Amino acid sequence: MRKGFLTILLSFMLLFTMSDTGYCNTGASITVKATIQQETGRVTIEGVHSMGEGQEITVMVTNPKGSLDYVNQTTSQAEGIYTFSYVLPKKTEGTYGVRVGGKDVLDPVETTLTYKISTEPGEPSSPSEPEEPSSPSTTTKEKIQLDQGVATTQIKASKQSNSLAEAKISADIIHEMFRQTKEEQEGTKRIVLEIPEIKEAKGYVLTFRKESLNQEPQNHQMEIKTALGNLQLPLHLFHGVEGIHAEEIQIQIQALALETFPPTIREAIGNRPAIELSLLAEGQKFTWKNSKAPIKVQLSYKPSEAEQKKQEHLVIWSLDPTGKSSSLPNGRYNPTTGSMTFTTTGLGSYGVAYVEKTFADLSDHEWARKAIEVMASKGIIQGTSATTYDPAAPITRGDFLTLLVRVLELEAEASSNFTDVPQEAHYYEALGIAKELGIVQGVGNHQFYPEKTITREDLMVMVDRALAVAGQAKEKGTLEEVRGYQDVQEVSSYAIDSVARLIKMGLIQGYDGKINPKGQATRAETAVMIERLYYR
Repeated sequence: MRKGFLTILLSFMLLFTMSDTGYCNTGASITVKATIQQETGRVTIEGVHSMGEGQEITVMVTNPKGSLDYVNQTTSQAEGIYTFSYVLPKKTEGTYGVRVGGKDVLDPVETTLTYKISTEPGEPSSPSEPEEPSSPSTTTKEKIQLDQGVATTQIKASKQSNSLAEAKISADIIHEMFRQTKEEQEGTKRIVLEIPEIKEAKGYVLTFRKESLNQEPQNHQMEIKTALGNLQLPLHLFHGVEGIHAEEIQIQIQALALETFPPTIREAIGNRPAIELSLLAEGQKFTWKNSKAPIKVQLSYKPSEAEQKKQEHLVIWSLDPTGKSSSLPNGRYNPTTGSMTFTTTGLGSYGVAYVEKTFADLSDHEWARKAIEVMASKGIIQGTSATTYDPAAPITRGDFLTLLVRVLELEAEASSNFTDVPQEAHYYEALGIAKELGIVQGVGNHQFYPEKTITREDLMVMVDRALAVAGQAKEKGTLEEVRGYQDVQEVSSYAIDSVARLIKMGLIQGYDGKINPKGQATRAETAVMIERLYYR
């Protein structure tokens, strides 16, 4: 322990020495904000490193006497976010100095915080004005249990006049739960907050302080379990979301009346579960959308006997605050947990539905029928009409890229687009995302030829690049994968690595011993590829 402390301190001193002598010249910068809870003495230090994720951050805090109070290191998380949190070892009144440096930062930043021991006596309890039972708050007496290394606790809740059961969790309990929890893969931790079922409650509300998320490493997760469903929240839920100034936040899951949905969706949902997810600040709902912090949702559902045979046709329909409805591509039934699962990067209303689409022109493409019908039922692909799919027709570059972005749920703020992609085109947004993420570069002269049909090898290259962006292209293909195909020599040099990798991943199988790289990809072949990506 002593050796680790000296190592951190030495690196901190070296970091500042290099900064002062002009060693760093990258122009990297860092921000800092320090706060303290006067009641508990808990200090939270947070900020952002301009170079993004994976940057080394070092902090040093001196007490009012000028002595070292705290020193530590961490690594910046997504978007360069870093957080330190500790409790003052000796609650000495006065001003504390905070200095933070980081890798390649030319000028370490400084700030101060002031701690003052309250001398005012606490308010005596008043028998005539008992605490409202509708606003329970947890304390450090809340029982924490470990389940396979994951800290779990039950939070008492009470039903309000609006039929919602409300519970509250303190920042100290959350911090203690993360402290006790063992790390999972890649250093992440997950805690579980359970709100027991309350009869006749139409929904559940959990109140927590925003700082309770900010003071922990931002790659951790907080799971909330209720009788209506379970929510898994990333701790960087609010990073980059502007306009949230309240100290306390409420997350609400509420059963929803079927009439909330458009008539066309009501029939598909029927008597299946439907919920609304909301975030509130100071009692008012606010709009939240964060593509970098998806919320995972799990809704308990027991399929009917008929649905059990075709579980892949169970989907999730969503309705956002603007009234726009759509099928969530990632919604699916999990037979192991007996639940429907989906992820969302925005808030709204969600319902479990059963959709079974088919087309009249699939008889000559039985090998692709299931892929076409399932992907169409999930809203990922569309037919050429309500009754036809045209499976033998070639697919265009723009249409395929739209399906690829949709099935992998890729998101990005597009800074530009290709000059031959009109803004009103249905593939405009998808091509902008793909261009921004580096999946496609175009054919030259800032053009993409979106209406031109796509070859099988170009399709494979796009899939390979998209999987890399999504973090799913971990296998590395070799020439051994392609040597068994008769027409391997016809594969273009720029595509050979992608073709080999997709073959190794089982996404490409070829037929009649051939890859057919120069052939035009058909709508049937595309549907099969999209289905394989979906279930990967």
